[in-house]
Amino acid sequence: MSEIYFENDQLRIIDFSPQHLTEKYVAWLNDPVAVKYSEQRHFSHTLASCQNYYEEQSQSDDLFFALEARNNYSDKYRHIGNLGISIDAMNEYADISILIGEKDFWGRGIGLLAIKNLSNYLFKKKRINLISCGTASLNLGMIRLMEKLGMNPCVIFPKRFLINGHWADLVQGFLLNPEDGKNSKKIKQQQ
Repeated sequence: MSEIYFENDQLRIIDFSPQHLTEKYVAWLNDPVAVKYSEQRHFSHTLASCQNYYEEQSQSDDLFFALEARNNYSDKYRHIGNLGISIDAMNEYADISILIGEKDFWGRGIGLLAIKNLSNYLFKKKRINLISCGTASLNLGMIRLMEKLGMNPCVIFPKRFLINGHWADLVQGFLLNPEDGKNSKKIKQQQ
């Protein structure tokens, strides 16, 4: 079984595994509404292309998680989305991307809960110093999520994305490891 990185009464975050490679998952990636602000909107996905992506992720230092919602009437879980983390270990940096594919879970705080808890994992277990997250300026839901996380989103690149004939800026947010101040003092003392 996959490792559980976070679990409460409504959500668990586990390693993405072959069991998550389903037609429903492929349908999310091909749904123009679900990927409206994602770079996935440029591609047509199949089970084979998703299998290839999964295998590439398995061979990299990056992390790829499945978000699963608990059924209130049983102990079964439903795959509702994914969270990917690109890691630059040499610079202690991570970039987070998220997709909630099941629309009935949109606006329920799942993204906030997932990113908040995985940020804690990255800071403590992976010794990451900086976590970033970016989106198109038209993606107001993701920008609000970044604000709630304290990521201080701001425009980094104007006119970075062309979405349905409209230009959108790249809005980037970040979190610094709360232990960073302590680490900085130790480094200065050692020099």
